Amino acid sequence: MPVQLPQDPETSLEALQERWEDAAPAVEFVERDGRTMAQLNHKDIGELHLDVQSATLCSWESHGGYHRLRNDQVSGFSITDAAEQDCPTSWRVADVQGGTDPAAPCSVTLESTGDRTAKMTLSLFPFARMELEVSEGLPLQVSATLSLATGTASSRPDSEGPVRIAGLTGQQFMDMSEPDPEMVADDANQLNCRPGTTREYHWEPRGTKKQDLTLNLDDGPDTMLVRAHCSLPKLVLDCASDSNRWPEWVRLTFATSEPVNTTEPWTSYLEFKSRY
Repeated sequence: MPVQLPQDPETSLEALQERWEDAAPAVEFVERDGRTMAQLNHKDIGELHLDVQSATLCSWESHGGYHRLRNDQVSGFSITDAAEQDCPTSWRVADVQGGTDPAAPCSVTLESTGDRTAKMTLSLFPFARMELEVSEGLPLQVSATLSLATGTASSRPDSEGPVRIAGLTGQQFMDMSEPDPEMVADDANQLNCRPGTTREYHWEPRGTKKQDLTLNLDDGPDTMLVRAHCSLPKLVLDCASDSNRWPEWVRLTFATSEPVNTTEPWTSYLEFKSRY
């Protein structure tokens, strides 16, 4: 998780509300748990809250009214240096887009305030999309985490499982619960997620024209789609170990496999959407 720096006056709730009050009705700035949040709404995606100083996603209530994120776990991008040390990064709001139509796209863009030049945009339509662009401060390593609530943790009364993930067939992985994990190909049509399941995948796009990996997480009554860019070819998948038959959360952490070192701007994204 990025180290939070002292509050920038420009990120205070009052300053943001005053500056962006009439710019984008679909995006509001609110205070939750003592933090200033950007609140975005779209009728087909739901309501999301983004901490504007740490650039972390704090909550996602789907358009069906169900909690889709674990609020006690961090979701969003994380930047570390080549030694895997957290890079102190504070953010401020650079742009806000969104009208009065509940079906229209909306977005908020944050820019870094430290030595590293970076932008992070959360946009809604047709999926919820977190996109990171870094133009200075290389080399670095980047990860993008989505901690999804499943089963009864999603607040659905009919959430009895099973919890399954499709889209990983043929990808190389290690079962990290084994004493001496070895890299093997996943030959199953779908992964049945059990409490304590922990795997590390090293994935490749399917075909030369594909630039991402698409996963379908089914928790019984609902399906969530998650799509990651090929710049994040390592996936660590872990499930709640203190659940009963089916895990109450599944955490997906996509990451670079080695430090990024390029003179060109580097971009990546993570997209997601719930059926209900």
